[in-house]
Amino acid sequence: MAARIIRVLVGKVGLDGHDVGARVVARALRDAGMEVIYTGMRQTPERLVRTALQEDVDALGISILSGAHLFFLPKILAGLRAAGAGDVPVFVGGVIPAEDLEELKRFGVAGVFLHGSTMSQVVGAVRAAVEARWRPARESPRTSDRVARNRRDAVRIGTGAAYSEDRIDPGVEMARRGRLDYLVFECLAERTLALAQVRRLKDPRAGSDPWLEERFRQIVPIALAQGTRIISNMGAADPAGAAERAAAVLGSQNLRGVRIAAVEGDDLLSRLDELDLIIAETGEPVRSLPGRLVSANAHIGADTLVEALAAGAQVVLAGRVSDPSLYVAGLRHAFGWAADDWPRIGAGIAVGHLLECGALVTGGFYADPPYKVVPDLARASFPLAEVAADGTAVITKLEGSGGLVNVEIVLEQLLHEVHDPAAYLTPDGIADFSRVCLEPDGVDRVRVSSVTARPRPARLKVSIGIHEGFIGEGEISYAGSGALDRARLAALVVRERLEMRKADLQETRVDFIGWNAVHGSATPAGAPEPYEVRLRVAGRAATEPEAAIVGDEVESLYVWGPVGGGGARKAVRPVVAVYSALVPREKVATHLSWRES
Repeated sequence: MAARIIRVLVGKVGLDGHDVGARVVARALRDAGMEVIYTGMRQTPERLVRTALQEDVDALGISILSGAHLFFLPKILAGLRAAGAGDVPVFVGGVIPAEDLEELKRFGVAGVFLHGSTMSQVVGAVRAAVEARWRPARESPRTSDRVARNRRDAVRIGTGAAYSEDRIDPGVEMARRGRLDYLVFECLAERTLALAQVRRLKDPRAGSDPWLEERFRQIVPIALAQGTRIISNMGAADPAGAAERAAAVLGSQNLRGVRIAAVEGDDLLSRLDELDLIIAETGEPVRSLPGRLVSANAHIGADTLVEALAAGAQVVLAGRVSDPSLYVAGLRHAFGWAADDWPRIGAGIAVGHLLECGALVTGGFYADPPYKVVPDLARASFPLAEVAADGTAVITKLEGSGGLVNVEIVLEQLLHEVHDPAAYLTPDGIADFSRVCLEPDGVDRVRVSSVTARPRPARLKVSIGIHEGFIGEGEISYAGSGALDRARLAALVVRERLEMRKADLQETRVDFIGWNAVHGSATPAGAPEPYEVRLRVAGRAATEPEAAIVGDEVESLYVWGPVGGGGARKAVRPVVAVYSALVPREKVATHLSWRES
């Protein structure tokens, strides 16, 4: 049987801004073979106790240089006793007068390390105290018994983003007021991942989420100060680079010692020849795809993220993790759920599926006045879930925020993007929502239960991005009497001009925005003519210069007519098409790399 590993939490409490000594001690304990979680500076007693319970630590080490040890230590010890963890030994080090030693011992401090204490003394004292605590219980190493030893009744997990460019201020509020164990930023879709790979081809440092630095400046420090851990797929095409950027931003704010894990291995682009995948949409091999391959990423599950959390990561940054898996990872770690505990895994998938689209479950997509009214929608919050150890969850939002949470909204989101409610495929399991029970649990609170799952699929989805040329487009507006007729004439002129210039376009499209742009040929024949209309002409070409001709011709309508055109704009953008394939699960090997702020 493997030797049991001692797990220690090292923290700074109060406003003391010096943590070199704490980091030296943390490193010494780690070098001695212990697992060490370092909280960083400016923690409160409540946060330290909460983190110690969350991490199921064997000992707690507190560094205090401010002279406030007689104020903070009783609070920490009382908090541990109130949570049923009073047997966890607590050590303190720092600037502590000799006359205070007896008082600290009377409070229940296991050991005090003064100036001049050696690292071997620290390591020896911690090891002796922990092993003495272990001896009577004769407990086995941590495996599937973590649930019982975690002393957790519930976990609060919340959303900090639902797509790459999502609002920042609701994330700030969630971090500040959510009282969360985990804050999840779901920032990746197939198209955004392919575009991240395109950016990385131009600049090797640009493969992670473009909003990462802003979120790590405004939101993440607040969350970390609350003892909340961060889980995200902001790594996009470059998880290791994302971890470097995150560490730099946190370090610039004097948040030192934050452990950041990067989850790598989902990128299969360099292995496509070896894997010989088949495109799901066509049944043909990947090599038959037109255009240039720019990305191939497997949709991975929670396993490696759970490993990162168990190793003490305060921030986990991954690439193409399946959206619900970001949430499943936190719940599996917190409760010690086994990867094949299907009722609980199914419940975790449901929680992740409900939260990962953010404001969709706090009223955003529900709002349809005057039939479905959502109050104060501009101030709606991100959602959060209170999850019990058996997987039962309450979906809710921040108290006092705008928006709405009710059974109808939760049901709509539960079915969102689900092809079969009895077989929702994810890398962690095949969830069954067909017998779900949704019940009101107070104002803006919905209880979710009776979800389960079946064993995980043998194959993982792979999203493959192909560069298929460029789209050039131009827009111009017409208003007043005869606006639609003038827009039609303008479209005819542009089409003829493109033919005259022999533009090498693979396809073109014309829309009259305000009349038929959304429904196209399904627009009713008798639809009233608009008072104003915006003409949009788009064309796809193999090269950027050819695509740019479209916008040039639309812009020229300013002076070449018809009369009254205004507000012209033009643009050229690359086309990245996304195809799908399946890869055997065993062919995808993920791993962790580490950074520290």
